[in-house]
Amino acid sequence: SQEKYSANFGWALLGIVALVSFSIVTRLVIRFVFPQKPIGKAQKAQFSDVFEIYGYVPQVKLNEYQYPLLICDVDDIDHALIGWSGDYKMFNLSHEMSASVNRKKPF
Repeated sequence: SQEKYSANFGWALLGIVALVSFSIVTRLVIRFVFPQKPIGKAQKAQFSDVFEIYGYVPQVKLNEYQYPLLICDVDDIDHALIGWSGDYKMFNLSHEMSASVNRKKPF
């Protein structure tokens, strides 16, 4: 019984290792043999050359959220730079980060 179990376990483990190895090799081949090409063209105008733009507020757009997530503290800036109106504190990740950065280490 134990010999049969050991043989089945060995074949199952070999199959798992083969699948994981195949997956890794496939991803490496796709990444290095078929690299991603950029879509579109680079803009000629630099950010600092456009006089209508006064600032940049970094945001991350995720489908799960109604508005983009803000990655900087927007308490002291003009909210017209954000590009949308709503509850900025609810979608602001800087408050999440400041709480975890200021937390003391246990050691």
